[in-house]
Amino acid sequence: MDGAVLKLTDELFAQDALCFLDPASRSLRFVEPSGAAIELTLGGFCACRAVDAAGRAVPLPRSMDGYSDPEGFTGELKDKPGMRMLAGRRDGAP
Repeated sequence: MDGAVLKLTDELFAQDALCFLDPASRSLRFVEPSGAAIELTLGGFCACRAVDAAGRAVPLPRSMDGYSDPEGFTGELKDKPGMRMLAGRRDGAP
């Protein structure tokens, strides 16, 4: 990071997508060298990913909830960081 700026490079995506967990900012802005930009507002989500598209450092931002297990995690699915439990329907419908 250079202040509030992260320069996206192929090396950043060498192992997988970038995952920003609990970012302090509630929005992220991706700016191309041409000046074209995409801004993503996180709303109530706790994380955001920038995914390498077809081997290019082109961010495809998306708000997300839930992500890969932390290294060494052995607990139950419901206990994973980032998981949210949804209330069931009360009318008995699936």
